[in-house]
Amino acid sequence: MKTLEDFKDIHKDRACFIFGAGPSLHFIDTTATKDHITIAVNSGVMRARWCDYFLSDDVGVSSWSYYTELLPTLNCKSLLYKDKLANHCSHLSDVFLFEHTWWYSPKENKYNYDGLSLNKTGPIIGARTSMGSALHFAYIMGCNPIVLLGNDCKIKDGKRYFWQYNGEEAPRRVKGSPFTRGNQNFGFDPISFIEYWSALEQVNQDLMQNGLNIISCSEGVLDCFPKISFHEVIEFIDK
Repeated sequence: MKTLEDFKDIHKDRACFIFGAGPSLHFIDTTATKDHITIAVNSGVMRARWCDYFLSDDVGVSSWSYYTELLPTLNCKSLLYKDKLANHCSHLSDVFLFEHTWWYSPKENKYNYDGLSLNKTGPIIGARTSMGSALHFAYIMGCNPIVLLGNDCKIKDGKRYFWQYNGEEAPRRVKGSPFTRGNQNFGFDPISFIEYWSALEQVNQDLMQNGLNIISCSEGVLDCFPKISFHEVIEFIDK
């Protein structure tokens, strides 16, 4: 796929599960998503190795083993933010580099609500989180419903990520400082995430009132999308 246009409606009316990495993912048997379209965001790929797509906006992924060692072994397309990751993807064989519009300008302390409007032509909406970019790709590909997993926007049991629980395989930093409980909250601002998702829901209300289903199966603080248990979603989709 050479342009964003090539993604348009290629998975029309198929369910898409987007894997974040919040703690609630630890409590879900995600293997039931294997027969559906899946987008793994950042370290969410550790629990979705069968994913159709990997997506990241964050140059920080280049410091983690899931990106440098695991991702090249998987049979998926990598969707990467051009400005931050174009120089960090030579080890990957199937890459699409995308561009963003903007959501928030720290320099001007200004928000761009038009930058959250889902469309089929691009560029990808402004992002406070790579989950937002993944949702836009799912929309462009015609997926419906779009199900958010591990999009918790909160700390649970003192943990930021699902892979901090016992029994989960944890990635490791291949460069930079080791990940610890002490530095786990670097860059983590739950309020800004909540503001982002709430604004996205408001901007795209017409789409959702006309059939676009965005469902949260995350155990978190967001209440802007319908919350349905993972079991109920799978039961309904596979009916």
